[in-house]
Amino acid sequence: LPAPPHAAAFPYPAVPAGVLTEQHKQLSMLLVRTTLGKGLGGDPEDAARLSGELAVAIRDEVARHGGKVSGVLGPVTFALFGVVRTREDDAERAVRAGRAILRRLRQYGAGGPVPVHGGSAPRVAVATGVVVVTCSADGTGAVPIVNGAVPKSCADLLETVPPGGIRVCATTRSGTERSLVYGPAGPDGASEPLGARTARTDTPPALVGRDREVEQLGGALGDVARRQRPCLLTVLGEPGAGKSRLMAELARLARRSPHGYRVVTGHSSWCDRDRPLALLDRTLASATGTDDRARDALARTVHALFGTGDRGRWLLDRLGPLLRDEPPAPADWPDLAAAWRLLLTGLAAERPLLLVLEDLHTAPDPILDLVTELADAAGPVPLLLAVTARPELLDRRPTWGGGRRDALAVTLDPLDEPSSAALLDALLTDSDGALPADLRRDVLARVGGNPLYAVEYARELSVQGPGRPAGPPTMPRHVRQVVAAHLDTLPPLAKAVLVCASALGGVCCADGVAAVGGVDRAEAAHWLDHLERRDFLRRSRHPSATGALRYAFRHPATREAVDALVPRTVREDRRRRAEAWTESTAAQLTARP
Repeated sequence: LPAPPHAAAFPYPAVPAGVLTEQHKQLSMLLVRTTLGKGLGGDPEDAARLSGELAVAIRDEVARHGGKVSGVLGPVTFALFGVVRTREDDAERAVRAGRAILRRLRQYGAGGPVPVHGGSAPRVAVATGVVVVTCSADGTGAVPIVNGAVPKSCADLLETVPPGGIRVCATTRSGTERSLVYGPAGPDGASEPLGARTARTDTPPALVGRDREVEQLGGALGDVARRQRPCLLTVLGEPGAGKSRLMAELARLARRSPHGYRVVTGHSSWCDRDRPLALLDRTLASATGTDDRARDALARTVHALFGTGDRGRWLLDRLGPLLRDEPPAPADWPDLAAAWRLLLTGLAAERPLLLVLEDLHTAPDPILDLVTELADAAGPVPLLLAVTARPELLDRRPTWGGGRRDALAVTLDPLDEPSSAALLDALLTDSDGALPADLRRDVLARVGGNPLYAVEYARELSVQGPGRPAGPPTMPRHVRQVVAAHLDTLPPLAKAVLVCASALGGVCCADGVAAVGGVDRAEAAHWLDHLERRDFLRRSRHPSATGALRYAFRHPATREAVDALVPRTVREDRRRRAEAWTESTAAQLTARP
């Protein structure tokens, strides 16, 4: 086989693939203005002390919600969400952080730990948009530099915020309205967040193309009830694959089962940072039907299962900390975990139990340990422990579910084209008008079998209505954010390899990536294999002309998001390298005897 052309033969110097210091990102900026009053008497030491304590409070809340304070200029603190790692809920995190900061700083003006001495109430603004971020690929080092319209628009918005208030831009609102409630928008499109949305406002999409998976789950319900022993069911899927929708169907089947299943649910969330055992709180509420009289409801459940003697009192004492506002002390975790396992085992002994735990890829290690211990130590009771997670759970726990007699894993693959078409048709109402055949094919190609993408494209098309413009639709903002967040779960070198793969036309081999990215061929092969295992790429059954393994993007949205991530100059440079490598390889193949 001909050797790949040496990097030195190219007119463009090789750059290590890991050096992606400049990226296009959608992020949210949070600005907080705090003003000290004249009651300090002009004492600079008192002012410095108070300013420092306010800064600590702001930094704590920003960090708790996953953001990063990037600077302080006088009374204004700057914080960024999504600068190092994009998350699909960056805007929501920023808004929740802003509200939490206001609540916390109000304590300083109401006889709290530090009086503000007559200073005006703090003001908060949040703006979201696409910027160019300059920082080290792994997020370490100097404070990132953000260029774009977002900093200025956020600063302008801050000037319109009344004392003690918070306002967000129209883009932030549109990206968070499913989880937050807002007041009326002003003439500038900005509005005030009023609180969290407590009820779901959208109708779950139809469940299509999952007959085989539903049959597996229904079989698991029957097997657990018949065998009278626990089973760990793990449903893995990429963002938007339909894990929650499938769990809703499993819960429906369980409630209608002739075996009389009880259904208990819980989920893990990034909001649990301060309460690592919050998932236990949620399962407890689901199991006992807790209300404002939570302890009474828990006591009724425990006494019904274990009586009012020593065992029942022990359980109530151990589970009680889950009902308090303050998180349980780490020293109490072992007993609390044992009590939680005992309660669920008791529920399963009374009647078959389906325990659904969602988004375990976000759960801390103590929760993952507890879930596996429950599956192993529940004893001879009919307990179906169904968990959902993204594939990155297996990066943390490669042996998850392995070595167990009763364990089942279901991976949600993309829907086939007929199922995607059926879902899209179900989502589009009659008022949307029939899609032209070319547009329908293009949308289905962009959906790529992902149910969430189908929902978002249908929503975009519904907004446009029958008078929608001709041509392919743009990627919906939520889809772009989900894909960008998924990309940011990769190591920097893996992302850089995807940039090279896109430059090579979306189909690549290790030799091409090595030449375009300026890395060793073995390293390029390693990351291509990693990206295939993570389902970003798929391996072709047909090798290249040189006999090398070939890879292609698994989903068109991934390549589009990769191209959007890279600055134009870098993208053009990689494409020139790709063209040079392609021409050189073709010349070598032509010259072969």
